[in-house]
Amino acid sequence: MLSSETPDWGKAGVSAVVLIGIFLVVLFIVLIFLRKAKKAANEAVELNKRLAEKQRDLEKALVQAESANEAKTTSLSFQAEADGLTITGEHDDYTGVNVWSNALYLKKILMNLFSNSMKYNKPNGSISMSMRTVERTEECITCEFKIQDTGVGMSEEFIQKGLFTPFAQEVQSARSSYRGTGLGMSIVKQLVEKMGGTLSIESELGEGSCFTVVLPFKINTEANSEEHKVVLDADIKGLRILLAEDNELNMEIARFILEDCGALVEPVSNGLEAVHKFEASDEETFDVILMDIMMPVMDGITATKTIRAMERPDAKTIPIIAMTANAFKEDEEKCMAAGMNEHLAKPLEEDKVVRAIYENIVKKRA
Repeated sequence: MLSSETPDWGKAGVSAVVLIGIFLVVLFIVLIFLRKAKKAANEAVELNKRLAEKQRDLEKALVQAESANEAKTTSLSFQAEADGLTITGEHDDYTGVNVWSNALYLKKILMNLFSNSMKYNKPNGSISMSMRTVERTEECITCEFKIQDTGVGMSEEFIQKGLFTPFAQEVQSARSSYRGTGLGMSIVKQLVEKMGGTLSIESELGEGSCFTVVLPFKINTEANSEEHKVVLDADIKGLRILLAEDNELNMEIARFILEDCGALVEPVSNGLEAVHKFEASDEETFDVILMDIMMPVMDGITATKTIRAMERPDAKTIPIIAMTANAFKEDEEKCMAAGMNEHLAKPLEEDKVVRAIYENIVKKRA
């Protein structure tokens, strides 16, 4: 059953996406991963070791649940077959259904589940995804997302005791030939719970796995939802970003936003690490710094002042953007006084983050 506590839908967000579009985008990105599988087999994966217990309420964005072009799914499946995996998807008709949700979190959940099914699949295996409505009222709609694979599978004991533990592997010898570490499952569990949903797993060793996510969405009853759409012309692809954030879930979300937009991210977990990383880098290595304010060892304000005081030209000009849960005017003024260029309130919103980075880069280069 779903959580008895109704998620706080919060203030209307500004970005709008298509639910089925997310469905197809995830399929497409998985195909890209498949094409790079052999080259990426020995790459180190930097993922979370633990998740914070407390987080700010989710930001909410308007999501349009519309029917997708079946030809796109067919095309993606064809590409997947060329790489040895068959990927299929089906969904109910959501034409004209507008709901409020955190599109970024939903995309992250589906991406991690697909990634897990891909990593631990068998040669010439398959992955299927379905999206259907399980309950609907005038105000809410509950959707089920199901990802099923023909992979190596898991035992019930591992599902109960090890699946959501970072770096956990059930059988070392059996999984040593598969890519990745499966760390994304702990993130999936946290995000599903934050969205007021449930996650269930059915699996058997040697027979594959089935992941089922059930999420509630609040239906938007406004006649004209087009006014909430934002078209971003900002482009941060290829930018090198130093990201300082001590909270690992916040770090994961920030990295997902940035890397999904094509940026190159160098993560550090406190202000002192940010200072050392910047100091050790060549001039103009980084294009921008995203700096959390409340961090251990050295806070963001002190780190910013330290960087600005360095005897190198780019220390004076590199945009430093604050990230903080404190959205009061005095907090923003304190950040600006320390030498920061902009102030972003948490939880981060993708369009605002991208816009802030883009505009500050433009100002610097003007």
